[in-house]
Amino acid sequence: MNFGTLLKFEFKKTFSQKAYWLALIIMLAILLANELFPIFLGNYRPRIERERALSGTVVNEETIQKILTAENPHDYDPIYEFLKYTTGSTDISDLNEESLYSIRMQVNEGLMDDDKATDKEKEYWRKLDTGNQTPFTYTYDGAYTAFFEIVYMMNFMILILCGIALSGLFADERAKGCDQIIFATRLGKTTLLWSKITMGAICGLITSLILLIFQWTLAFILYGFDGWNAMFQLHVPSCMMVLTSGQAALYASIMLIICGIFLGVIAMFLSQITMNHPAAMATMVFMLFLSMFNPGANIRIIRILFDLMPGAYVGSWLFYNYRTITIFGLHLNVMQYTVIFWALISVLLVFIIKNRYKNYQVK
Repeated sequence: MNFGTLLKFEFKKTFSQKAYWLALIIMLAILLANELFPIFLGNYRPRIERERALSGTVVNEETIQKILTAENPHDYDPIYEFLKYTTGSTDISDLNEESLYSIRMQVNEGLMDDDKATDKEKEYWRKLDTGNQTPFTYTYDGAYTAFFEIVYMMNFMILILCGIALSGLFADERAKGCDQIIFATRLGKTTLLWSKITMGAICGLITSLILLIFQWTLAFILYGFDGWNAMFQLHVPSCMMVLTSGQAALYASIMLIICGIFLGVIAMFLSQITMNHPAAMATMVFMLFLSMFNPGANIRIIRILFDLMPGAYVGSWLFYNYRTITIFGLHLNVMQYTVIFWALISVLLVFIIKNRYKNYQVK
Protein backbone atom coordinates (compact mmCIF):
# COMPACT_ATOMS: atom_id res chain seq x y z
CA MET A 1 0.00 0.00 0.00
CA ASN A 2 2.76 2.44 0.96
CA PHE A 3 4.79 1.53 -2.14
CA GLY A 4 1.82 2.14 -4.44
CA THR A 5 1.06 5.47 -2.81
CA LEU A 6 4.67 6.64 -3.11
CA LEU A 7 4.90 5.38 -6.70
CA LYS A 8 1.81 7.41 -7.62
CA PHE A 9 3.42 10.46 -6.03
CA GLU A 10 6.66 9.94 -7.97
CA PHE A 11 4.66 9.36 -11.16
CA LYS A 12 2.75 12.60 -10.68
CA LYS A 13 5.93 14.50 -9.83
CA THR A 14 7.83 13.17 -12.85
CA PHE A 15 5.10 13.65 -15.43
CA SER A 16 3.95 17.03 -14.17
CA GLN A 17 7.13 18.69 -15.39
CA LYS A 18 6.28 21.23 -18.07
CA ALA A 19 9.75 20.92 -19.58
CA TYR A 20 9.16 17.21 -20.27
CA TRP A 21 5.83 17.77 -22.01
CA LEU A 22 7.17 20.69 -24.02
CA ALA A 23 10.11 18.58 -25.18
CA LEU A 24 7.80 15.66 -25.95
CA ILE A 25 5.53 17.87 -28.06
CA ILE A 26 8.58 19.08 -29.99
CA MET A 27 9.72 15.48 -30.58
CA LEU A 28 6.28 14.43 -31.79
CA ALA A 29 6.17 17.49 -34.05
CA ILE A 30 9.48 16.37 -35.59
CA LEU A 31 8.08 12.90 -36.26
CA LEU A 32 4.93 14.42 -37.76
CA ALA A 33 6.87 16.84 -39.96
CA ASN A 34 9.11 14.02 -41.19
CA GLU A 35 6.12 12.01 -42.39
CA LEU A 36 4.19 14.97 -43.81
CA PHE A 37 7.18 16.45 -45.66
CA PRO A 38 6.74 14.22 -48.77
CA ILE A 39 3.08 15.26 -48.92
CA PHE A 40 4.02 18.94 -48.96
CA LEU A 41 6.61 18.25 -51.67
CA GLY A 42 3.96 16.53 -53.79
CA ASN A 43 5.81 13.22 -54.24
CA TYR A 44 3.88 11.25 -51.62
CA ARG A 45 1.15 9.85 -53.88
CA PRO A 46 3.38 9.14 -56.92
CA ARG A 47 5.84 7.30 -54.68
CA ILE A 48 3.19 5.02 -53.21
CA GLU A 49 1.65 4.30 -56.61
CA ARG A 50 5.06 3.48 -58.10
CA GLU A 51 6.10 1.21 -55.24
CA ARG A 52 2.75 -0.61 -55.15
CA ALA A 53 2.96 -1.17 -58.92
CA LEU A 54 6.44 -2.70 -58.50
CA SER A 55 5.37 -4.96 -55.62
CA GLY A 56 6.04 -8.59 -56.47
CA THR A 57 8.85 -7.77 -58.92
CA VAL A 58 11.65 -10.34 -58.89
CA VAL A 59 15.08 -8.69 -59.00
CA ASN A 60 16.43 -10.94 -61.75
CA GLU A 61 18.20 -10.45 -65.08
CA GLU A 62 15.04 -9.26 -66.82
CA THR A 63 14.30 -6.61 -64.21
CA ILE A 64 17.90 -5.39 -64.14
CA GLN A 65 17.94 -4.98 -67.93
CA LYS A 66 14.66 -3.05 -67.82
CA ILE A 67 16.19 -0.63 -65.31
CA LEU A 68 19.40 -0.25 -67.33
CA THR A 69 17.50 0.56 -70.51
CA ALA A 70 14.83 2.73 -68.89
CA GLU A 71 14.68 6.41 -69.81
CA ASN A 72 14.35 7.24 -66.11
CA PRO A 73 15.73 4.45 -63.87
CA HIS A 74 14.14 6.12 -60.84
CA ASP A 75 10.80 4.89 -62.16
CA TYR A 76 11.98 1.60 -60.67
CA ASP A 77 12.77 2.97 -57.22
CA PRO A 78 13.32 1.46 -54.69
CA ILE A 79 14.69 -1.48 -56.74
CA TYR A 80 17.04 0.88 -58.57
CA GLU A 81 18.28 2.22 -55.22
CA PHE A 82 18.81 -1.36 -54.05
CA LEU A 83 21.06 -2.04 -57.05
CA LYS A 84 23.18 1.05 -56.38
CA TYR A 85 23.33 0.50 -52.64
CA THR A 86 24.33 -3.15 -53.05
CA THR A 87 27.11 -2.43 -55.53
CA GLY A 88 28.20 0.80 -53.84
CA SER A 89 28.25 2.56 -57.19
CA THR A 90 26.02 4.82 -59.26
CA ASP A 91 27.42 3.25 -62.43
CA ILE A 92 25.61 -0.08 -62.82
CA SER A 93 25.76 -0.23 -66.62
CA ASP A 94 27.63 -3.57 -66.58
CA LEU A 95 25.48 -5.15 -63.88
CA ASN A 96 23.64 -8.43 -64.34
CA GLU A 97 21.84 -10.84 -62.03
CA GLU A 98 24.87 -13.01 -61.33
CA SER A 99 27.21 -10.11 -60.61
CA LEU A 100 24.62 -8.34 -58.41
CA TYR A 101 24.35 -11.14 -55.87
CA SER A 102 28.04 -11.94 -56.18
CA ILE A 103 28.93 -8.33 -55.34
CA ARG A 104 26.54 -8.42 -52.38
CA MET A 105 28.42 -11.38 -50.93
CA GLN A 106 31.78 -9.73 -51.62
CA VAL A 107 30.65 -6.57 -49.83
CA ASN A 108 29.40 -8.61 -46.89
CA GLU A 109 32.69 -10.49 -46.71
CA GLY A 110 34.50 -7.15 -46.64
CA LEU A 111 32.25 -5.85 -43.86
CA MET A 112 32.93 -8.98 -41.82
CA ASP A 113 36.65 -8.38 -42.30
CA ASP A 114 36.18 -4.77 -41.17
CA ASP A 115 34.41 -6.05 -38.06
CA LYS A 116 37.34 -8.42 -37.42
CA ALA A 117 34.92 -11.33 -37.46
CA THR A 118 36.47 -14.67 -36.60
CA ASP A 119 36.38 -17.65 -38.96
CA LYS A 120 33.61 -19.22 -36.85
CA GLU A 121 31.58 -16.00 -36.97
CA LYS A 122 31.97 -15.80 -40.73
CA GLU A 123 30.88 -19.42 -41.06
CA TYR A 124 27.87 -18.69 -38.84
CA TRP A 125 26.73 -15.70 -40.92
CA ARG A 126 27.31 -17.44 -44.25
CA LYS A 127 25.24 -20.40 -43.15
CA LEU A 128 22.49 -18.08 -41.90
CA ASP A 129 22.45 -16.13 -45.17
CA THR A 130 21.72 -19.26 -47.19
CA GLY A 131 18.14 -18.81 -46.00
CA ASN A 132 17.92 -15.60 -48.07
CA GLN A 133 17.25 -17.20 -51.43
CA THR A 134 18.13 -15.31 -54.58
CA PRO A 135 16.90 -13.68 -56.68
CA PHE A 136 15.25 -11.33 -54.19
CA THR A 137 11.66 -10.22 -54.64
CA TYR A 138 10.55 -6.67 -53.94
CA THR A 139 7.32 -6.24 -51.94
CA TYR A 140 5.74 -2.92 -51.05
CA ASP A 141 6.36 -2.10 -47.36
CA GLY A 142 5.92 1.65 -47.10
CA ALA A 143 5.13 1.82 -43.36
CA TYR A 144 8.17 -0.24 -42.40
CA THR A 145 10.42 1.77 -44.70
CA ALA A 146 9.18 4.98 -43.09
CA PHE A 147 9.89 3.54 -39.64
CA PHE A 148 13.51 2.68 -40.41
CA GLU A 149 14.08 6.12 -41.91
CA ILE A 150 13.36 7.77 -38.54
CA VAL A 151 13.95 5.16 -35.82
CA TYR A 152 17.54 6.29 -35.12
CA MET A 153 16.26 9.78 -34.25
CA MET A 154 13.73 8.27 -31.84
CA ASN A 155 16.68 6.82 -29.94
CA PHE A 156 18.05 10.36 -29.44
CA MET A 157 14.62 11.64 -28.45
CA ILE A 158 14.19 9.06 -25.71
CA LEU A 159 17.59 9.87 -24.24
CA ILE A 160 16.85 13.59 -24.13
CA LEU A 161 13.35 13.11 -22.71
CA CYS A 162 14.58 10.72 -20.00
CA GLY A 163 17.30 13.19 -19.13
CA ILE A 164 14.77 16.02 -18.78
CA ALA A 165 12.31 13.94 -16.75
CA LEU A 166 14.70 12.09 -14.44
CA SER A 167 17.86 14.14 -13.99
CA GLY A 168 16.23 15.86 -11.03
CA LEU A 169 14.75 12.69 -9.50
CA PHE A 170 17.24 12.79 -6.62
CA ALA A 171 19.14 15.99 -7.35
CA ASP A 172 16.20 18.40 -7.05
CA GLU A 173 15.32 17.06 -3.60
CA ARG A 174 18.78 17.96 -2.41
CA ALA A 175 18.76 21.36 -4.12
CA LYS A 176 15.40 22.26 -2.56
CA GLY A 177 16.20 20.79 0.85
CA CYS A 178 13.37 18.25 0.58
CA ASP A 179 15.75 15.41 1.51
CA GLN A 180 15.96 16.80 5.04
CA ILE A 181 12.26 16.05 5.48
CA ILE A 182 12.20 12.83 3.44
CA PHE A 183 15.00 11.15 5.40
CA ALA A 184 13.27 11.97 8.67
CA THR A 185 10.26 9.84 7.68
CA ARG A 186 9.83 6.11 8.27
CA LEU A 187 9.85 5.21 4.57
CA GLY A 188 12.38 7.81 3.44
CA LYS A 189 15.30 5.47 2.81
CA THR A 190 13.47 2.24 2.04
CA THR A 191 10.15 2.14 0.21
CA LEU A 192 10.61 5.60 -1.30
CA LEU A 193 13.90 4.53 -2.88
CA TRP A 194 12.30 1.56 -4.64
CA SER A 195 9.42 3.71 -5.83
CA LYS A 196 11.95 6.10 -7.39
CA ILE A 197 13.87 3.25 -9.03
CA THR A 198 10.64 1.83 -10.42
CA MET A 199 9.63 5.28 -11.62
CA GLY A 200 12.88 5.65 -13.57
CA ALA A 201 12.23 2.45 -15.51
CA ILE A 202 8.55 3.33 -16.03
CA CYS A 203 9.46 6.76 -17.39
CA GLY A 204 11.76 5.22 -20.01
CA LEU A 205 9.10 2.67 -20.90
CA ILE A 206 6.28 5.21 -21.26
CA THR A 207 8.43 7.66 -23.22
CA SER A 208 9.51 5.03 -25.76
CA LEU A 209 5.95 3.72 -26.08
CA ILE A 210 4.52 7.20 -26.73
CA LEU A 211 7.02 7.83 -29.53
CA LEU A 212 6.59 4.36 -31.02
CA ILE A 213 2.79 4.44 -30.97
CA PHE A 214 2.77 7.92 -32.53
CA GLN A 215 5.24 6.95 -35.28
CA TRP A 216 3.54 3.64 -36.11
CA THR A 217 0.12 5.30 -36.19
CA LEU A 218 1.39 7.89 -38.67
CA ALA A 219 3.16 5.26 -40.78
CA PHE A 220 0.16 2.94 -41.03
CA ILE A 221 -2.26 5.80 -41.79
CA LEU A 222 -0.06 7.17 -44.57
CA TYR A 223 1.35 3.94 -46.06
CA GLY A 224 -0.98 1.13 -45.06
CA PHE A 225 -0.28 -2.18 -43.34
CA ASP A 226 1.23 -3.95 -46.36
CA GLY A 227 4.70 -5.42 -46.30
CA TRP A 228 5.13 -7.51 -43.15
CA ASN A 229 6.55 -10.37 -45.25
CA ALA A 230 8.70 -8.15 -47.52
CA MET A 231 12.39 -9.06 -47.81
CA PHE A 232 14.35 -6.81 -45.49
CA GLN A 233 17.47 -7.24 -47.67
CA LEU A 234 15.89 -4.96 -50.30
CA HIS A 235 16.52 -2.12 -47.82
CA VAL A 236 19.61 -3.45 -46.03
CA PRO A 237 21.49 -5.71 -48.46
CA SER A 238 24.23 -6.33 -45.87
CA CYS A 239 21.76 -8.01 -43.52
CA MET A 240 22.54 -11.74 -43.45
CA MET A 241 19.79 -12.59 -40.97
CA VAL A 242 16.68 -14.24 -42.41
CA LEU A 243 14.24 -11.41 -41.70
CA THR A 244 11.16 -9.81 -43.17
CA SER A 245 10.63 -6.06 -42.95
CA GLY A 246 7.93 -6.62 -40.35
CA GLN A 247 10.13 -8.81 -38.18
CA ALA A 248 13.03 -6.36 -38.40
CA ALA A 249 10.75 -3.46 -37.43
CA LEU A 250 9.34 -5.48 -34.53
CA TYR A 251 12.83 -6.31 -33.23
CA ALA A 252 13.90 -2.67 -33.56
CA SER A 253 10.77 -1.52 -31.71
CA ILE A 254 11.39 -3.97 -28.87
CA MET A 255 15.01 -2.88 -28.63
CA LEU A 256 13.89 0.76 -28.54
CA ILE A 257 11.59 0.00 -25.59
CA ILE A 258 14.36 -1.88 -23.74
CA CYS A 259 16.75 0.97 -24.55
CA GLY A 260 14.23 3.45 -23.12
CA ILE A 261 14.03 1.53 -19.84
CA PHE A 262 17.83 1.35 -19.66
CA LEU A 263 18.16 5.08 -20.37
CA GLY A 264 15.67 5.74 -17.57
CA VAL A 265 17.86 3.77 -15.16
CA ILE A 266 20.97 5.64 -16.34
CA ALA A 267 19.33 9.06 -15.92
CA MET A 268 18.18 8.09 -12.44
CA PHE A 269 21.69 6.83 -11.58
CA LEU A 270 23.33 10.05 -12.77
CA SER A 271 20.86 12.11 -10.74
CA GLN A 272 21.84 10.20 -7.59
CA ILE A 273 25.59 10.17 -8.25
CA THR A 274 25.96 13.82 -9.23
CA MET A 275 23.18 15.21 -7.03
CA ASN A 276 23.14 18.00 -9.59
CA HIS A 277 20.35 18.35 -12.17
CA PRO A 278 22.35 20.21 -14.89
CA ALA A 279 25.36 17.91 -14.44
CA ALA A 280 23.21 14.79 -14.84
CA MET A 281 21.54 16.20 -17.95
CA ALA A 282 24.89 17.27 -19.43
CA THR A 283 26.27 13.76 -18.88
CA MET A 284 23.28 12.28 -20.73
CA VAL A 285 23.94 14.58 -23.69
CA PHE A 286 27.64 13.69 -23.58
CA MET A 287 26.69 10.01 -23.69
CA LEU A 288 24.58 10.75 -26.77
CA PHE A 289 27.57 12.19 -28.64
CA LEU A 290 29.87 9.46 -27.34
CA SER A 291 27.49 6.85 -28.74
CA MET A 292 27.91 8.35 -32.20
CA PHE A 293 31.67 7.75 -32.06
CA ASN A 294 32.71 4.78 -34.16
CA PRO A 295 36.12 3.49 -33.05
CA GLY A 296 38.15 1.11 -35.17
CA ALA A 297 37.55 -2.59 -34.77
CA ASN A 298 41.21 -3.44 -34.07
CA ILE A 299 40.52 -3.87 -30.35
CA ARG A 300 37.46 -6.11 -30.33
CA ILE A 301 36.37 -5.56 -26.72
CA ILE A 302 36.37 -1.77 -27.17
CA ARG A 303 34.23 -2.06 -30.28
CA ILE A 304 31.75 -4.34 -28.50
CA LEU A 305 31.54 -1.91 -25.58
CA PHE A 306 30.71 0.93 -27.97
CA ASP A 307 28.09 -1.31 -29.58
CA LEU A 308 26.39 -1.41 -26.17
CA MET A 309 26.15 2.38 -25.85
CA PRO A 310 22.42 3.24 -25.68
CA GLY A 311 22.65 6.80 -26.99
CA ALA A 312 22.54 5.92 -30.70
CA TYR A 313 21.88 2.21 -30.45
CA VAL A 314 18.76 1.49 -32.48
CA GLY A 315 19.04 1.74 -36.25
CA SER A 316 19.35 -0.37 -39.38
CA TRP A 317 23.02 -0.96 -38.44
CA LEU A 318 21.85 -3.48 -35.85
CA PHE A 319 21.15 -5.89 -38.68
CA TYR A 320 24.63 -5.87 -40.20
CA ASN A 321 26.74 -5.96 -37.06
CA TYR A 322 28.66 -9.19 -37.48
CA ARG A 323 30.28 -9.33 -34.04
CA THR A 324 28.84 -12.10 -31.89
CA ILE A 325 29.45 -13.46 -28.40
CA THR A 326 29.57 -17.23 -28.08
CA ILE A 327 28.09 -18.82 -24.94
CA PHE A 328 28.13 -22.62 -24.71
CA GLY A 329 28.57 -22.82 -28.48
CA LEU A 330 25.61 -20.51 -29.15
CA HIS A 331 26.26 -17.35 -31.17
CA LEU A 332 24.48 -14.31 -29.72
CA ASN A 333 24.12 -11.35 -32.09
CA VAL A 334 24.31 -7.71 -30.99
CA MET A 335 20.61 -7.48 -30.08
CA GLN A 336 20.74 -10.64 -28.00
CA TYR A 337 23.89 -9.98 -26.00
CA THR A 338 23.02 -6.32 -25.50
CA VAL A 339 19.87 -7.20 -23.55
CA ILE A 340 21.93 -9.42 -21.23
CA PHE A 341 24.60 -6.77 -20.66
CA TRP A 342 22.09 -3.99 -20.13
CA ALA A 343 20.23 -6.10 -17.56
CA LEU A 344 23.48 -6.78 -15.67
CA ILE A 345 24.54 -3.14 -15.83
CA SER A 346 21.10 -2.02 -14.63
CA VAL A 347 21.36 -4.31 -11.60
CA LEU A 348 24.81 -2.86 -10.85
CA LEU A 349 23.57 0.74 -11.16
CA VAL A 350 20.58 0.04 -8.91
CA PHE A 351 22.92 -1.54 -6.35
CA ILE A 352 25.11 1.59 -6.38
CA ILE A 353 22.05 3.85 -6.07
CA LYS A 354 20.75 1.80 -3.13
CA ASN A 355 24.03 2.02 -1.25
CA ARG A 356 24.54 5.70 -1.97
CA TYR A 357 21.00 6.48 -0.90
CA LYS A 358 21.32 4.38 2.24
CA ASN A 359 24.56 6.05 3.33
CA TYR A 360 23.63 9.57 2.26
CA GLN A 361 23.57 12.02 5.13
CA VAL A 362 21.78 15.37 5.08
CA LYS A 363 24.11 18.28 5.71
